[in-house]
Amino acid sequence: MRPTNRMAPFDIYTNTAATSTTADITYVLRGRFVNALMLRGLLGKTVTVSIKDAPGGAVIYPAKTFALKQAATGFWDYAFGDRRARTVLVLTGLPIRSNAEITITVSATGSNTRAVGLIEIGKLRALHGSKRGGTKKGASAIPKTYTYRKTQDDGTQVTIVRGSSKDLSLEVFIDLSEADRAVQDLEQLLERPVGVLADLTGKFSGLSAFGFITKGPVVYNAGHAVASIYVEGVV
Repeated sequence: MRPTNRMAPFDIYTNTAATSTTADITYVLRGRFVNALMLRGLLGKTVTVSIKDAPGGAVIYPAKTFALKQAATGFWDYAFGDRRARTVLVLTGLPIRSNAEITITVSATGSNTRAVGLIEIGKLRALHGSKRGGTKKGASAIPKTYTYRKTQDDGTQVTIVRGSSKDLSLEVFIDLSEADRAVQDLEQLLERPVGVLADLTGKFSGLSAFGFITKGPVVYNAGHAVASIYVEGVV
């Protein structure tokens, strides 16, 4: 029917989450040459990440704690609004080791719920390569729902509420000398569940998704290439 509570973050679905109302949730993972981490479906007060160079070894990424409640956007929001939850955390540029130990803890107070829906660790591939390039302006995040809704003959509605997710549509500018490598990367990634980031600065979590790259045509131009990336997000 679904993964066990402990293993829930390791399928491809965010809506199957590990949850707890009695204790903080901690995972200690092995990572081989990992330099990026994506957490989705987060719920709680904070999430803390630390890395050692080997199991029980020296700390190479001191514990960093990230708040899961966004700051108020104004007085009204501060006084009367609901603080918006931060449900996604992406870390890049992590120190690489052949047998790193990565510790992730989702914390909250009292009987408040702690949850994490997806834990994805791996290697970040910069599609634009190491030279000039990057995501072009106009990248789109496309929220979608899987809620079932049918209009009956008498005008009433039958509704079954289900999860939601998000698709991405973006274009990537690539130096022509790195276009062949980009095509090869896309051949390996197509139709495999992966985390995709349109923005590496961390400012726009809305331009990230976990799902399938359904197509990625690369157009070769004079001096540069452009890859059009389409990502179908999963719940």
